[in-house]
Amino acid sequence: MGFASSVIFLTYPKELCRVLFSCPKAGVLLFWSALPCILEYWLFTIMAILNGAGFQNKVLHCTLANILIMTACILFLVPIQRLNIYGYVIGFAISSGYVVLKGISILRKQMEIKLNLSEIIMKPLFCSALMLVSIKSLNNYLILYSTTRFNMIISYTAGLAIYFFFLLLLKIINPMRTKKNMNC
Repeated sequence: MGFASSVIFLTYPKELCRVLFSCPKAGVLLFWSALPCILEYWLFTIMAILNGAGFQNKVLHCTLANILIMTACILFLVPIQRLNIYGYVIGFAISSGYVVLKGISILRKQMEIKLNLSEIIMKPLFCSALMLVSIKSLNNYLILYSTTRFNMIISYTAGLAIYFFFLLLLKIINPMRTKKNMNC
């Protein structure tokens, strides 16, 4: 989901903010929020795994580190006139990145988990690239040959459908495995 959200934030952020929030200027902030979105998704996933594995003390440490790093970045980066609100986005990325790396380190050391980079990064990234291409292509087509004012919403909906289709096709999301795990 982090990759999908990032693609949505990266494609047409100004238009998205204009349609949803009546504030196209917020589009630049939305664009720069794309990377932290991926990191935040991984952060919550890793924290849930650590919590479920009985590492509540590590979860507490990571949570406190996340809060302290974010607070420090807000205090020191936001007042810099050239950064302003982007200092928050930078802090968001730094704090989430630290916790993700720390969490992966704990998982690898304590639980001896081998991470399959193809499953957790490459395949979702491939699906995201297809989503990006489909959103851009469909939106450009609709702009040229349509009079609807819902171009972006139609493009994003089609892009998300393609994203989830390929997640299922590549077996990143496996409904049968999920159903089996839920019945345990």
